[in-house]
Amino acid sequence: LYVGLAGAVIWVGSHFVNDISKHIERINHYKNMSYREVIAEIKTPEEAEWYVRNYIKPKTMRRIDSFRLIHENREGDCAEATVAAAALLSDNGFPPTYLGMEDKKGKTRHAVFLYNQDEKWGTIGINSSDNQPPKFSSLEEIARFLGYERYRLGTIGEGIIPDWITTDRTLG
Repeated sequence: LYVGLAGAVIWVGSHFVNDISKHIERINHYKNMSYREVIAEIKTPEEAEWYVRNYIKPKTMRRIDSFRLIHENREGDCAEATVAAAALLSDNGFPPTYLGMEDKKGKTRHAVFLYNQDEKWGTIGINSSDNQPPKFSSLEEIARFLGYERYRLGTIGEGIIPDWITTDRTLG
């Protein structure tokens, strides 16, 4: 039971309060860890998705941060979500692969972390629709599902910034 500021009474079921409490507890757990400890703790795409969707606060960015800065600042857009997922799974056999997408006119751009399990592609990203279990047979299928016309496969840090997880510099 909750009494609001204007005296309105709102019923909050105990399961809802418990879920929120666990959610906050998990966020605080990650806040008290270094970026290296978080990488070591998170093992699965599902755990990485939870971190990306709940720990990182969505914000329109003009730069791309390293995972170290993302973890410390807790802010990011689709690029940071992609970097975070790649970093979190980097010690679990998942290459730092992303799918960059854009609309037909090249004006709207978006990115998701891309991983492969059992010969199917899955994605992790900042938006709820970005988070898809491995069910896609092709990259084109993913791009179309997410509403984009053009796409490209890339590797985070390839040939540009090899320390994309640890640096205190922005990536772009």
